[in-house]
Amino acid sequence: MSFSASTIVSILESYILEYMNIPYTLPPNERLFAFWVIILIATAFAFIGRRAYRYILLIVGGILGWFSSYFFAQFILSFIVLPSWLISIIGILLGASFMFFLARISISAGIAIMVYYVASTIFAVPTSDMLYIIAIVFIVSMFVYKRALNYIAPILGGILLYYAMTGLGMNIYESLGGGVVLAGLGIALYRVVKSRTKTVPVPAAPPEKAPETVIET
Repeated sequence: MSFSASTIVSILESYILEYMNIPYTLPPNERLFAFWVIILIATAFAFIGRRAYRYILLIVGGILGWFSSYFFAQFILSFIVLPSWLISIIGILLGASFMFFLARISISAGIAIMVYYVASTIFAVPTSDMLYIIAIVFIVSMFVYKRALNYIAPILGGILLYYAMTGLGMNIYESLGGGVVLAGLGIALYRVVKSRTKTVPVPAAPPEKAPETVIET
């Protein structure tokens, strides 16, 4: 079975859009609440950065793992008897770990899709070369995204704000402007904090005490 660049992109898009469509399947009141929660998460990503990214993923993954521990219990109890509290802890740990892995793949896939559209539309890269570009970008993103999270988190916050604002009924220009401003402020804040951290002088070590000279008589 042969895969083309457009086939890979369509698979990645369907993978991401499957999760993006979840809030739209909720009742109106829950949908409104979900979009406002997304706005809060977007703001945290922009102004707290990598730390908020890790904590939010840890909390969300733990909650999902706790809810899914019931189905995990049905599977594991057929092999071994465990107390319910231990099954809940295992579910929380598995959920948090899976959420980190899922986020890593999602971010790398999103970067690969953006590179695909930029390379194909702006730079008119031949389709035969796009498959290699997508694969290289995806693999590199999987390895370096931890170091780049201080920049990825504000940009992700801007994307989430754009998504939430459109979900709340705002037009595309307002949503896009809000997302760009939030991402820009988040990156600027990180650069300011980083520059101040570099300029803080490191306290000098106290001078070593000279050894006392003992004169024997």
